[in-house]
Amino acid sequence: MWARASLARSTVEARPLKRGGRCCYAVRVAEADRERWDARYRGGGRPAPAGGFLQELDVLLPRHGRALDVACGRGALCLWLAQRGFEVTGVDVSAVALDQLRAEARARGLSIATGALDLETEPLPAGDFDLICCMHYRQPALVSELIARLSPGGVLAIEQHTVDNLALHARPSRRFLAERGELARQVLDADRPLRLERYSEGVVEGRAVARVLARAFD
Repeated sequence: MWARASLARSTVEARPLKRGGRCCYAVRVAEADRERWDARYRGGGRPAPAGGFLQELDVLLPRHGRALDVACGRGALCLWLAQRGFEVTGVDVSAVALDQLRAEARARGLSIATGALDLETEPLPAGDFDLICCMHYRQPALVSELIARLSPGGVLAIEQHTVDNLALHARPSRRFLAERGELARQVLDADRPLRLERYSEGVVEGRAVARVLARAFD
């Protein structure tokens, strides 16, 4: 289900989403995941301030165009990008989080399109995007899909927790954490070549993360 928040009355556009013949077990797991995140977001709260990663690299970002935020949650980054003048789409498994994002966008007079997607079973929005962000969500097979949706010259920004985070925190568990160097290899080994403009691994604000910013060739 797709929706757009704006000052005007909200409109909803339904689009069929293919599941690619996944088995019933996978669908049940996906629904359980969706319900878990919905319950978490029903606990209330507002979007946290947008992460400093992109703000630190502001000079490398496009100044306008289409932006996609994958696994956006309550949409702090979506709101920040929309305020910068981007045409923003945010996708997340939790419809509850997206409802909260649209409400916050309307309160700020911003227009943001949203889509409730299980990223393991449902396709991403069609490209081309001038900026694609994916923060704190790891699904290795997804990286090539993100790259494929970049416009010529488009920027990909990803931040993931790494296995080094286990020395600091018990969660997320290892299966949600990137191995050392994993994110860089995924970008550099992609079928579509990208120019790696920034890469780092280390502890940021008490969390061990890998960060990448790469640009598609024109």
